[in-house]
Amino acid sequence: MTLTGSIPLNLQSFRKGCLLLLALLLFTGCELSAPREPVIYGVQPPDWAKTAARLRHLDHWTIEGKISVRRDDRIDTGQIRSWQQRDASYDIELASVILGLGATRVKGDDSTVTIHQTGEEAVTLLQDPEAAFYGAFGWPLPVRQISSWIKGLPAVVTDGPAPKLTFGAAGEVVAIEQDGWTISLRKHQPVMLGGYQPLLLPHFVQLSREPANGEDAQVTIKMAISNWAAIR
Repeated sequence: MTLTGSIPLNLQSFRKGCLLLLALLLFTGCELSAPREPVIYGVQPPDWAKTAARLRHLDHWTIEGKISVRRDDRIDTGQIRSWQQRDASYDIELASVILGLGATRVKGDDSTVTIHQTGEEAVTLLQDPEAAFYGAFGWPLPVRQISSWIKGLPAVVTDGPAPKLTFGAAGEVVAIEQDGWTISLRKHQPVMLGGYQPLLLPHFVQLSREPANGEDAQVTIKMAISNWAAIR
């Protein structure tokens, strides 16, 4: 019968289709992973999802202020003349700063960092931004995550421990724990950055971390923000 000859062919095609589908699922598995939901402490406000969406939409911003870095018993201070963030790209100008380096400009994204210090040629490094900061200045700065943390949002992650959020009495995020860092956010003030309602943004941010990745000292970074603004 002609039917008996067609069954093995159909089964073979079916098996090939299943194997192809399995391969595609394995290949795209990381893309299908959903971001880890944060662990909540305190009372999460009922409109938090709406507020978080507005904060995520604020992806082009600039700040000015002061910065201090403490490693064990040593404290260095400086000025944030300008920190411009556009999605994953950052352009940071520090003045009179840390380790007596003078004016310093740091530009980059997720994979490239360019460091330009006064009187020296710019150096471009193809490496992790945090490692580049540590190599140049002796202290780490989690540039990729801080663009979210500074607004009171956890950085988006799909693996590792879930971030922890602590809410304050006014419904603002006052603490984040993520990627080995503890972030404290205080002095929230309403800031009008476009739209019809102001955003409650922190004007004091503290990041601290125990020694990690070969570092020999605990690090605490404090930023006093004097100005928030939206940019194009």
